[in-house]
Amino acid sequence: MYYTLEASAETAQNGCYPQITLSDYSKEGYVHNLNLDALWDTEIEFDFFKFNDGFIDTDFCTISHFNSTSGIVVSDQAKKIFEEALQGGYKFTSHRFHPILIQSKETLKKYYFLQILESKEIVDYSVTVFENQLSDKEVKINNHENYNDELYPIDIKIIEEFDLFKHPYDGELFISERLKKTIESANLTGHKELLLFDGMYELH
Repeated sequence: MYYTLEASAETAQNGCYPQITLSDYSKEGYVHNLNLDALWDTEIEFDFFKFNDGFIDTDFCTISHFNSTSGIVVSDQAKKIFEEALQGGYKFTSHRFHPILIQSKETLKKYYFLQILESKEIVDYSVTVFENQLSDKEVKINNHENYNDELYPIDIKIIEEFDLFKHPYDGELFISERLKKTIESANLTGHKELLLFDGMYELH
């Protein structure tokens, strides 16, 4: 079973939406042009963001200008929880924590952008089923190279159990039941309700 993970847009929970925005709009094009298909350089610096008025400190934050499918902003505490989980044997697909310095009045707060790459390699194509949206017929393909925009996944089989991954075809973030329990036990804040995935297709 998998659950969706997303920062909450509810202002009652995080004070404002989005919580974080650019402090230097000359960087807007730079952020928009970041490559979504590779992990960004470890030396990359994100020091041109600020908290919006009324923000509440949460462990998962909403942010403007970043492509929402590239990852999620997390606090130092959330980063530590995730790293401890990884050390304990949890599995994440390819990812990297990038420090973000966020201006808050006269101080700088350090958060992290958890970048997560989309991976087609996690899909077991031998049993995954697609639907051709033109003919409404079910289709199976041997690998991603046989995929085209006419196909839509309706029953996706993941090769092995991952605790955090990005959906290979629509960019949503998913977590396992044990990572859900870890997040809840640590009382991490700022995320939408961790709901069992119930989309238009099966994911297992």
